[in-house]
Amino acid sequence: MNNESELIALKNGIISKISHEYRTPLTVIQTSTELLKIYYEIKDKQKFDEAIERINTSIEKMIKFLEDIVLLGKIESKMIDLNYEKVDIFSYIDSIITHYRTSHKNLQKIYYNKSGNNKIFNIELNLINIIFTRLLTNAINFSPKESEIKIEIHTTQDNFTVSIQDEGYGISPDKLENIFNPYKRFLEKDFTDGTGFGLAIVKESVNLMNGEINISSEINIGTTITFSIPDKK
Repeated sequence: MNNESELIALKNGIISKISHEYRTPLTVIQTSTELLKIYYEIKDKQKFDEAIERINTSIEKMIKFLEDIVLLGKIESKMIDLNYEKVDIFSYIDSIITHYRTSHKNLQKIYYNKSGNNKIFNIELNLINIIFTRLLTNAINFSPKESEIKIEIHTTQDNFTVSIQDEGYGISPDKLENIFNPYKRFLEKDFTDGTGFGLAIVKESVNLMNGEINISSEINIGTTITFSIPDKK
């Protein structure tokens, strides 16, 4: 009976949270649309453009929220096509880090170290992309400017392991306990910085490839997330 009550409470909480998270951007869109008429009539181009930007930001937020829900559902139910391919994992990580260093050059300093003789792995690259880019984006979003982000990759004949360490705000032990639980995580987030489903998507993506993921964190010290993916023989 307790489990049933908890499920009902969880369901009601999720419905309420979704309603709230959609009401906010919809209110922004509604208000900004009304202001557009005023700014157009008085020919205030700057305020007109700012209202357009608020509308676009709110729409993007809603789309991202829906996309994450759909993606998590597909991965959890294993209703996603897995296309394995031979990939030079060092070259792939190099290219992603180069992109992030260029696009975030005024933010954190990203350091990268790689070791191991084997670099060719048979992996699902779409899932690897989801895992690595989301973790690196989190490290950037939750770290102060000018702080350091350290990325290490080590390969063996059977798998490769990636570690991403930041100097961010850290995660409290009570939140760390449910960090990969998408629904409890969703209920406790305020969504100023994401949908709340990101780490659950990462965890389920790792699971689909029979990998492992671990996280450690200290408040005001930083967070380290390590994942390991086997070579599919």
